[in-house]
Amino acid sequence: MPIDFPNSPAVGQVYAYGNNSWRWTGYAWVSGQPVNETSDGLTGPTGPTGSTGPTGPTGPNGNNGPTGPSGPTGPTGPTGPTGDIGTSGVTGSTGPTGPTGPTGSAGAAGPTGPTGLAGVTTWKITNPGGTTASFYIPANTTAIGDVFEVNCIFEKDAGGSQMNNFFYLGTSPNSTSPQLARFSTGGAANLVYVIRRTFTVTSPTTIEMGGSSSLTTVFNDTATAAATFTVTVNFAVDQYFIFSWSAGAATSYLRGASLVKTRSNP
Repeated sequence: MPIDFPNSPAVGQVYAYGNNSWRWTGYAWVSGQPVNETSDGLTGPTGPTGSTGPTGPTGPNGNNGPTGPSGPTGPTGPTGPTGDIGTSGVTGSTGPTGPTGPTGSAGAAGPTGPTGLAGVTTWKITNPGGTTASFYIPANTTAIGDVFEVNCIFEKDAGGSQMNNFFYLGTSPNSTSPQLARFSTGGAANLVYVIRRTFTVTSPTTIEMGGSSSLTTVFNDTATAAATFTVTVNFAVDQYFIFSWSAGAATSYLRGASLVKTRSNP
């Protein structure tokens, strides 16, 4: 069984255990004389200091001392791994508009656009001679709603033959189809008359005749008995408006003609 020295002994205090005794020097328990169990003799002189006894048990922890001063800052540690991306913040308000920058240099001119369809186109002819005359109508220059107005003056000299006049719309100056109208006169000599007619484009491939004729003498329009009629024609290709006239044994003339195309729906 281990020796159980008293806690917090006074200097010089003696502790006996069995036949031995120890004295507290203030630093350690020093072995003394054996304990005499028979008699108490006189206290002898203090013996020499004995050898250091065994280290006593660890005493209880004392109170914490005051906090020491902070040591120097250690070196910066390595950079840690990148953390997760945080949520996006609220979009800030729009800043004020900056000043207008200088005007840039002008760009290159664009290509010339296609020629637009004319609003009014007029064709005229005077004393062409022969027995036919024509006006050229370029492809894709005619649209739905366009109106062609024809004005012409015919004359025949002495003779009993009647005069026959035809309007054609064809793809060459000599076309005889399709026929737009035929006009026949009586056999009177020195006959002069005027024909006025209108033709309206009703689709990209049809033209419709209307209007009336104004004559200075006998007139017989044998082209149709109706007020109007329709002819099929393709305005996507070049066309010719053709006049043709004859008077048998008599001589006939086209003194003048005009063809006016009006864009009714520009």
